[in-house]
Amino acid sequence: MGVLKVAMTKSVKWNFSVYVEGGPSLSSSEDMDADAVDVVSIKVPNQGSSTVDVQPGELDEVQFLYIKSDIYDDGAGGVVKYKFSDGTNNTDEVILDKDHVLTSAELVALFEYSPKKATFTNTNAKDANVEIVVARSAT
Repeated sequence: MGVLKVAMTKSVKWNFSVYVEGGPSLSSSEDMDADAVDVVSIKVPNQGSSTVDVQPGELDEVQFLYIKSDIYDDGAGGVVKYKFSDGTNNTDEVILDKDHVLTSAELVALFEYSPKKATFTNTNAKDANVEIVVARSAT
């Protein structure tokens, strides 16, 4: 498991493009300043689970959240799921069916609890390698 903890203001840049065949091309990007950035890499064993510390801040401080796996559905009904915990309460479990990107504190607030710990479960026939990036402000 690799964890990068950055405790000073860092620039986080993201961009997103959508190309619709026969339709419009749309793009969005942002260059934001974050007071803290966590980059976490974990292995979630097949038919197992892994828990990792992700975010020391409060839910309303999270500006950006990105979760990616190298396997989503193994074709045999296996999936990767995750839930967050603020240390007391857990969010509902979410299936990681594709990369999850939340670029707004308003969207992150849908989780209801601060993502201080993330627990991933993997019902695939092989291990899943998961990457998490969390950027937050300090209020």
